[in-house]
Amino acid sequence: MLGPYFYRFLGISKARRALPICRNRPIVDGPTIYMSCGKMKHYIDAQPGSDDFRQQFEAIRNAFLLQIEAVASSMPSCEFRACDVSGEPFAWVWNAEVFRNTGVAGSLPDARKFAANMIDQGMKFAFGTCLHDGKDVIWLTTWEEPEQGPVWPNGIKILKSNVHEGVQIGRINS
Repeated sequence: MLGPYFYRFLGISKARRALPICRNRPIVDGPTIYMSCGKMKHYIDAQPGSDDFRQQFEAIRNAFLLQIEAVASSMPSCEFRACDVSGEPFAWVWNAEVFRNTGVAGSLPDARKFAANMIDQGMKFAFGTCLHDGKDVIWLTTWEEPEQGPVWPNGIKILKSNVHEGVQIGRINS
């Protein structure tokens, strides 16, 4: 990943920097989605806890969430499922009536909320598409160091995947 000084040298704004670069092309560029770059690692060049840090973090997170939305919108109908760090599916869809996670298959708003919460907590996050029992399925998974990921369920062949590897603090000018 290119560092913050390179972006400044090119005159690229912080909002534009939030989009990951893959082979000198942003992964999200209008309606076009490039899935050729499977991992996203980002650098934030602001003090943790500052407003600038929060803005850059939100821009990075939202760029990744837009990718999930774009992939889902490219499928005529899809469902979202989640698996844990060992690839085991689990109930991840929140049910406010019973105040716990009860659903194993969710919608795009459920997936967006799940991904945003995990990324906000500093977790690494991945999604992958597959065809399962004749349906389009987008699998979601999350993990943290020292675990390696993503790990998908046995018997599932992921066609395309994308990984959010979190953020790192770049060099900060005082």
